[in-house]
Amino acid sequence: MHPRGAQSKQSSPAFTLAEVMMATVVTLVAVVGLISAVTMGSEMLDIARKQTVAMQIIRNEIDGIHLQNWAMVSGTLPVSATVTINDNGTDFTVSTGAADKQAFALTNYSSSPANYNLGLMNVAKGFTLSLTKSATSQANLWALTYTVTWNGGNMRKGYSRSSVTYYGKTGLNLYYQK
Repeated sequence: MHPRGAQSKQSSPAFTLAEVMMATVVTLVAVVGLISAVTMGSEMLDIARKQTVAMQIIRNEIDGIHLQNWAMVSGTLPVSATVTINDNGTDFTVSTGAADKQAFALTNYSSSPANYNLGLMNVAKGFTLSLTKSATSQANLWALTYTVTWNGGNMRKGYSRSSVTYYGKTGLNLYYQK
C-alpha cells in the first residue's frame, strides 16, 4: 500500500518505442505489397486488353480476305506486307508502299484517310500487323499468316499474336490461331 497521494513506482501501460517501430514496419510492408499487387493487376489487364485487340485485328483481316475473290488473293495480294499504326492511332504506314494499303482490311481497301478504320486504329496505337502469303503443297491453296506485334507493360516487353488462314480457289477457307 502506498500512502495517500504517493504515486506508484510502476509505469502506466503504454507501447514502447520498439513496439511502435515494429508496427510501423509491418504496416509499411503491407502497404507496399498492396501497391505492387494493384500495379501488377492493372498491367495484366492492359496486356489482356491488347491481346483481345490483336485478335480482333486478325479476325477483321481474315473476314476481309474471305470476302475477296481468287484473282485478288492469288494475284493482287502481296507476298508480304506490314502495316504499322502510329502511336496516336490516327494514321498508319505500310512497309511495301502506298498501293499495298489495299491488302489490309484495316484500311477498308481505300487509300483515302476518310475510310480508315479509325475506331480500331485508336485502340491499336503502336500495333504492327504483318501479312505473309505462301503457297501450300496443295494446288490452288494459299496459306495467309497474319501476325500482330506490340510493346506493352511497364517493361515495354514485346508481345505478338498470329493466325493462319487458308484460302482455296474452290472455296475452302479455314483458319487457326496461336
